[in-house]
Amino acid sequence: MDQHEGSFLDGKRKMFSSNSSIVHSPSLVRESYRRPNRTGAILKSMQLIDDAVANTTPMVSTITKTHTNQFDTSKLNFSKSLLTGYTGIEDHNMSRLSMPSDFGAMESLMEPKTPAAFARRDKSSRFEPERNPCETVTTSLFNEFKQNLCECESSLDVFSMVDAMEESCTEHVQLLSKSAASQFTDRDDSVMDLRQMLTSEKQTWRLVSSLFRDRLAEADKDEDMTVDLKNQVMSEKEAVGRFFDQNTDVRQAQIVIDWLEQNASDDFEGVVEQSRHYTGRVCWENTLHTLKKHREQGIEPNCVSEMDPDAPTRTRSPLIDLDVEDENLLLKCAFSCIRAGKIDRAQELCLAHGQAWRAASLEGWRLFHDPNYAENATDTLTSLEGNPNRKLWKIAAWHMSKNNAYNEMERAIYGALCGNLKAMLDVCTSWEDCLWAHFKTMVELNVEQHIQNSPNLQLPWQQVVGGALSIPEEYWMQRVTQHEQIFEKMEGSYNQTVQDEGKMPYHFIQKCLILGNVDALLEEALEWLTDIHPHLLRFLAHLILFLKSIGIAFNVEHADTILKAFVSFLIQDESTSHMVAMYTAFLPKDEQLSSYAEFLSTVEDPQLRHEFLQLAEEAGLDIPSITKKVVEQIRAEGEPDLVDISVLHGHDEKMPIDLHISASDRKKIDAIDWLVFDRSQRCEALKQSNAVVRMFLAGRKLSAAKEVLLKIPSDSIDVVYTEWGHKADSSVPLPPDKDNTIKEHLCLQAYLETQQAFSDWFKHYHNKPSASNPAEPTSMYNSVSISELVAEELRQKKFDDDVIMWKDRLEQFCDSVAKKIYNVLLFPQGWLADNAEQLEDKDESREQQLATLREQCIPSLCDLLITVLTSTENHNSECAKLADVIASEDHKLYKLFSDSEGRKLLNRIQDAMIDTL
Repeated sequence: MDQHEGSFLDGKRKMFSSNSSIVHSPSLVRESYRRPNRTGAILKSMQLIDDAVANTTPMVSTITKTHTNQFDTSKLNFSKSLLTGYTGIEDHNMSRLSMPSDFGAMESLMEPKTPAAFARRDKSSRFEPERNPCETVTTSLFNEFKQNLCECESSLDVFSMVDAMEESCTEHVQLLSKSAASQFTDRDDSVMDLRQMLTSEKQTWRLVSSLFRDRLAEADKDEDMTVDLKNQVMSEKEAVGRFFDQNTDVRQAQIVIDWLEQNASDDFEGVVEQSRHYTGRVCWENTLHTLKKHREQGIEPNCVSEMDPDAPTRTRSPLIDLDVEDENLLLKCAFSCIRAGKIDRAQELCLAHGQAWRAASLEGWRLFHDPNYAENATDTLTSLEGNPNRKLWKIAAWHMSKNNAYNEMERAIYGALCGNLKAMLDVCTSWEDCLWAHFKTMVELNVEQHIQNSPNLQLPWQQVVGGALSIPEEYWMQRVTQHEQIFEKMEGSYNQTVQDEGKMPYHFIQKCLILGNVDALLEEALEWLTDIHPHLLRFLAHLILFLKSIGIAFNVEHADTILKAFVSFLIQDESTSHMVAMYTAFLPKDEQLSSYAEFLSTVEDPQLRHEFLQLAEEAGLDIPSITKKVVEQIRAEGEPDLVDISVLHGHDEKMPIDLHISASDRKKIDAIDWLVFDRSQRCEALKQSNAVVRMFLAGRKLSAAKEVLLKIPSDSIDVVYTEWGHKADSSVPLPPDKDNTIKEHLCLQAYLETQQAFSDWFKHYHNKPSASNPAEPTSMYNSVSISELVAEELRQKKFDDDVIMWKDRLEQFCDSVAKKIYNVLLFPQGWLADNAEQLEDKDESREQQLATLREQCIPSLCDLLITVLTSTENHNSECAKLADVIASEDHKLYKLFSDSEGRKLLNRIQDAMIDTL
């Protein structure tokens, strides 16, 4: 009905905010305003038509006078009370309705929506560089929805958030409409498909707002405030008003009707204005002109001979073809007005085209109410509201809607007002139209049943008929009194278009929302995830967040799966990556860690890393756990087995040292950066770097291992102790796991220093000065000149000095290597051996890795030391010291040697000692 009209009642619509654009519950009544009764104008108009047929007044002057003085709709101020109906849409935007010249808007109201609008879910459309420019524009929806979500600070703001999301969709729909009509004409199909999708989303947000506002208000209603009004005399309007307050199903059905009518009104612009270009100002003016002409000529007309409204059906004579065409167009426009909830506009349309009798017939459905009997009535008499003989009108309208002699649009008009489902379905071509027809019938049936069962009602029509008056039995046989029945009937519809449209994603979502079956919605949505359009995924994610915020119960596991899919999509696109942190915060704790860690593991730019960590902190994510997860995930990439690192080494002593750093190695090295941003994570940085270094050492990737340790700030150990001091008393020692982490870091550092020292010795050893060749004779007597002899002596002296310096330097390198190797061999409590105090939760894989590295590295270092000692003069005797250290029971290093390794080492020590003799 008209957006300015009430539902079954007026005057107290205060539950919802007045500035909201959503559909309101019909049980809440708005402020009433009144306008003068127009019955006199209607009767006057009918008299003018009769006079014109009888040729009692000049035709032209009559039409001109009638149009000028009687039908100027801008001067009409019809009574609000006469138009009180079932609908509840506010007409606060009526003044902004424009009237374009394109009459196609009228035609599209009843056209079916094509499934192609939702079939295009090709992943290639997901914001690729070559994508449609219009789709590029709609990416701003993601930012707008995120902003709306951020501004929702409490549960009281959730409906404002929904309204803002609806408004965002509306703006983008308008933008796409302009784009499709201008420079993107070659891509109209994709643009219009996207426009239809966003239109459906806008409408769904509108439904969400209106339905759940009412449901939450119903949940807060105080049952103790119910008043017993059985013995109170009430009007039909009052009785139905209380019925709506008490019956949730009927009230929700009316909300669905209001919603469907407001959706139709969005595309309603220009219907009334454009129709004036096709119809005259006088009813059936072509037939009237023919009758006058034939009467003057004394010719029997080949059309109706009378001009009263019932003449065509009563006499079974046709109108002139042009009038039939105009009549069909007028009826189509009038039905479109009613479909869009604008009965006032339909009546104005009829009046403007000389059919005042039809405008009057559209008044009869209104519920009767005599405000003079109200408790707060004053001594001043107030005009009646509604139709005192409504039931008489309803029976007449029912029979008219079933009479095939009338145009199908005319039958549909009166069927919509009296509740004849079949009459409406005959002209409904889309899923929305059929849904509207079913819910209209449901409300009519429930309301009429309640009126019949209500005692003490003011029923003026009984005085007219002198007793009871029954509605035809066929009316009650329609059996659409429950929401579930409606959707069952629509799913079994003979109209294939209705069936196909009902399976579209947004229509299925709307159905589940109306039925309150969120679990079915989520279960079906899981099937869509394999190939879902980004905008539909965005809608589902925000719908879930809204339902969570208002406390709606549903399958949390399914909801989390959808939210995770949305986060995964945001991760894939660079333009939405800044939103990942906020939406990840809505996932369960474990999913937060895995999802955001997966995202961060793909980020390589240091500045972006820092920014994404800041966003995660703002979103309330567990940054320490996430960054730890990031490093662990990167560590696990491409590794065959993290438990047994001997797989990488294979105990192959001939395996060369790998100085090359691959891309995978570089990624593992750079991963440590995630743990050094926050001082509180410095211990974790040490722990993860230790693990990465262990893997590199097992693969003999010494250069990579060194770069890992360079990532650790030099003050890290002090920071660990400082952070622990903030948590515990200074007298409390570090926990065993932290203590062992620090020790392992020092052990690995000592080992790499040993390798660096050996590398320096090895380079110096193989860089020994070479002796110059002796001077060759240059004279004819094969003798060397004095100058050449002097130069040769200088070269030899320089060579001798270089050798001495080389030997001294070699001695230093040898001492350095020996010192650093002994630092490893004699490391307190054992190199890579945890302290005596055991951890409560042992990491068995780590312990196995440490044991494997000890068995690999200690014998290797001993072999290196013997090589250095025996290759450096006067150091062979020091090999005996090494034998003592290995055999010492204090360190028990001999246990780390295999039998073959032990025999080989002892043989080398024996040979070195023999050389000292």
